[in-house]
Amino acid sequence: MRRPLAGRVLLDGHDVTREGPARRARRGLSRTFQHLELFGRLTVRDNLLVAAELGPGRRHAAGITDRVLARLRLTELADAPADTLPTGAARLVEVARVLVLRPKVLLLDEPAAGQDAEETARFAGLLRSLAQEGTAVLLVEHDVSLVMT
Repeated sequence: MRRPLAGRVLLDGHDVTREGPARRARRGLSRTFQHLELFGRLTVRDNLLVAAELGPGRRHAAGITDRVLARLRLTELADAPADTLPTGAARLVEVARVLVLRPKVLLLDEPAAGQDAEETARFAGLLRSLAQEGTAVLLVEHDVSLVMT
C-alpha cells in the first residue's frame, strides 16, 4: 500500500489515511482493481463468502452472499470456479465480492473492461441503484458512455 504524501482521507469522521485495506473495508470503503483479483480456484460463491466472513455481517455471511448473487444475477454461476468465467462475468464477481461488505464508498477501477454492451448496460443500472441507495461510487473508467450514464 502506498502512503499519501499529504492530506487526509476521512470516512464518517474517522481518519482512515494510514489504515490498512482490511480496516478501511470494515469501515465501509471497498474497491475493485483494474486487473482482476479473484481467487481462481474457488467457486464464485466461495469468493464472496471469503469477503463476507471478514465483513460487518459475518454472522450472516451465507445469507448476504446469496442475496448479492441474486441481485447481480450470478446465482447460476455460484458453483463455477472463478477461473472458468469469461472476463465480463469475472468483473461482476469482483464487484459482488465487495458488495457483500456493504460498502458506504465503492471505488471501481475499470470495472467494465471485458464486458459486452449488454453486461455494461446492466452494470450501469447496478451503479445507479447503488447510488440511489446511498452508496457513494467513485468510478475510473475508459468507457465514456458508461461514465456519462
